Amino acid sequence: MSQLVDLVWSAVALFVFWVAGAAMFHVIEGWSFGDAVYAMVILTLTIGFRDFVPTAPVGRMVWIPYTLLAVPIVTPSQCRSSRAW
Repeated sequence: MSQLVDLVWSAVALFVFWVAGAAMFHVIEGWSFGDAVYAMVILTLTIGFRDFVPTAPVGRMVWIPYTLLAVPIVTPSQCRSSRAW
């Protein structure tokens, strides 16, 4: 049961991180919300297709800390999900 709880919490944290980032870039860059979610998933999973990159100066200033926060949030989430699997 503990592994299931860990898995759910890490999935919720990852989902909230993606939605919060998508909401920020939807407002800052004017991307559609779907495009912003796609960009956040690609960014946090470090795939980096570079389909969407921020062009506004504020977007670039937010993008860098968001990217740096992605590693400590996504890595434990992936570790927990692999342990629970």
